[in-house]
Amino acid sequence: MTSTLIAPGTAIGKPAHRDPNVLRWLAAYASSMVGDSVYYIALSWAAVQQGSPAQAGA
Repeated sequence: MTSTLIAPGTAIGKPAHRDPNVLRWLAAYASSMVGDSVYYIALSWAAVQQGSPAQAGA
């Protein structure tokens, strides 16, 4: 049998989607993912500029 650590009727706190720290982390994570995508597109574009598309694919 498990017992609860919080008494019934007490407030637990803000939900995660309203916590400023979670929202800040989510914004940083999303911008990091966008930056990674832009990096890979720029890397492939630079590879095509140096050689042929077949060489860049290899």
